[in-house]
Amino acid sequence: DLGELYIDGHGVDKNAARGLALCERAAAQNMPPAQIRAGRMLLEGPETLRDLQAAFNWFEQAATRGAPEAQYYVGVMLRDGAEDEAQTAAARFWFESAAAQGYVPAYLPTASLYLASRESTTGYPQAEHLAKAYLWLSAATQRLEDPGTLASAEDLLDEAKRIMPASWQPALDEQVAKHLAEYSRP
Repeated sequence: DLGELYIDGHGVDKNAARGLALCERAAAQNMPPAQIRAGRMLLEGPETLRDLQAAFNWFEQAATRGAPEAQYYVGVMLRDGAEDEAQTAAARFWFESAAAQGYVPAYLPTASLYLASRESTTGYPQAEHLAKAYLWLSAATQRLEDPGTLASAEDLLDEAKRIMPASWQPALDEQVAKHLAEYSRP
């Protein structure tokens, strides 16, 4: 918290470098919340602090400890820098790891990557990917609050429904209901 005060200049003289150093010192103690904060400062903070590789390293450390927010950020960074299918698959893995823990911001990117993975011969996703896209899109449409993001999820869900056999829907809807019940809002 003190590091953020230095970065923003609230109650103390503004000193972004000192703020980041305080945050990184806490992060080095293997505390996922501090690692996420350090990663966000390096990713989204003042231009003088930006360091994508260092941000990724902090997020990855927290992600491997099971922190869903960090898993989401690892997914974002891998997706945004993806140069091949292996990086895209890794991004999908981290997004889905976060989504599986009920981290709502990860639902739509998880589904989008599954739906976008099309087979060259058919032009459609593999059956397993289509089912997972439907699962996460259905969960997203029930939990997202931002109107624009919700509209995107609804459009993609309609697309998935058009190419998915209708006979799959009851079993998949049951899985979605179980997930949403487990990670219900407070």
